[in-house]
Amino acid sequence: MAFSAAEWVRATKSVYFGNASNVRDFRTQLRGNRPIWLWLSYLLILILVVALAYNSIVETQSGSIAQVQRRLGEFYQIIMAMLGGIIAIVTPSLTATTVVAERQRKSLDLVFSAPVSLKYYLVGKMLSSLRYTWMLLILALPVTAVCVVMGGATWQDVLSAYVLLTGASLVFTSLGLLLSVVSNTLVSAVLWTYVVAGAYCIIASFGSAIPTVVSSMYGTRNLEMNWMVGISPFTVSFAAPTYTTLWGHQIPNWIFVSIYSVMVCKLFLAGAASAMSPFGSSETKGFRVHVLAYVALFTYIVGVSLVPPMAATIRSAMGSGPIVTPSRIDYLWIIPAWITFAMTLGLPTYACFNRNEDRKYRPDGMFSVLRIFIGSPSGSLPFALAMIAAMYLTLMVAMVFSGVSPDTTTMVASLIWSFTFTFFWWAVARLASAIASTLKMARIIYTAVFILVIALPLPVLSIIEASRVMSGSSIGGGAFQIHMLYPLTQPDRTQVLFLVYSILMLIPASAMTAISHFLVLNPRKP
Repeated sequence: MAFSAAEWVRATKSVYFGNASNVRDFRTQLRGNRPIWLWLSYLLILILVVALAYNSIVETQSGSIAQVQRRLGEFYQIIMAMLGGIIAIVTPSLTATTVVAERQRKSLDLVFSAPVSLKYYLVGKMLSSLRYTWMLLILALPVTAVCVVMGGATWQDVLSAYVLLTGASLVFTSLGLLLSVVSNTLVSAVLWTYVVAGAYCIIASFGSAIPTVVSSMYGTRNLEMNWMVGISPFTVSFAAPTYTTLWGHQIPNWIFVSIYSVMVCKLFLAGAASAMSPFGSSETKGFRVHVLAYVALFTYIVGVSLVPPMAATIRSAMGSGPIVTPSRIDYLWIIPAWITFAMTLGLPTYACFNRNEDRKYRPDGMFSVLRIFIGSPSGSLPFALAMIAAMYLTLMVAMVFSGVSPDTTTMVASLIWSFTFTFFWWAVARLASAIASTLKMARIIYTAVFILVIALPLPVLSIIEASRVMSGSSIGGGAFQIHMLYPLTQPDRTQVLFLVYSILMLIPASAMTAISHFLVLNPRKP
């Protein structure tokens, strides 16, 4: 046992220290004069921004000391927001082309001809890019030091912000690495990396805004906020001094954000390892276990972030005791429905199939719970339904722990809609796979149908809703309830509409499933 533990420590140390892939990629990044010119341009831009901002502060002669201090704080926020933007732009590109470039050069098989594990290879790629990012942050230290000298921030604020920026770069580099693994060309890898990174920035910005809104609504202290305030790279200056009170202790939020960043990075690396591994590998099984656990944990965190302040406000108005959820908390059951809505975007990556592809993408039946962790198409629907069940279960647990008695009727109606909605798009994925000649074409057909059915009606529904609001016949959100494939936005009549829409979606979903099953059993002759 002692020998095994020593071997594990030695193997783990070799992954993170002295990684050959890390050393090779980092030397490649620093080869030639190009890095010097890039860093010089980077420093000149930073110095120019600092000089302009400092000049505007110096030219302002009027104002009290408090106003000058406020302007210095705004100057520091501008600098940190700019660093966050640089991190969001530069770091995804560092890993977006690494794996796909080696695959095109036919050197990937040569790399794995040596005794190199997927973890060793992927971690080395990520560390080389992360080290390059840290060099950019270190080069910016003189600029941030100016903020400290001028009184706009303290060194503790700067170091905490740097930890948050490091966490953001960890997420972006691992995201770029994942998309580099699943992409076939350099252009598609870079394009999809920036598209997904942009979507993540938008979602993270909304997530970081939630604690601020909750803090202002429920009157908590200025620096006591939920840790989600630090997940956006553009708000690190605001989030750095905040903290979360846990068991009576004030814990800095950068600790929670660091844990979050490491967990997200681990998930993305597990997904990359699963995509590179063969059928039924341990990497695929571990990745799916990670996905289920992360979906449940994310929903629980959202519930814990929103339910307690709502419950506290209701208790102050109604007195102590258990709370039967009013319509205000019934809104929370829309959250897992919208998460289900978002998860269907990734459904074709594991639900589509083709006979001519690798074994993990070949058709092996429609529904098999036993293959939920293997990664084959027959386990795609059970896997998606398991994620939905985990979301609703953890949200109900969050409500119970907050002293709220969940409205089970609304929960069940929303749960049934999520199940049937996923079943509908799973049937679309299977039908697209049955009629397409390649796996890529099946995914393209699925994406086209999704855009046609989901995105195109939005302008029309927006116009209808605007006219209803202007005429005074609606208070908003009513027109979007016309479309059964959107999660509802109002709790009134939610139960009835969710159930009606679920029944209506079952009809085309069952028809598409039957047609696709027939086409799979009776393939076209070449």
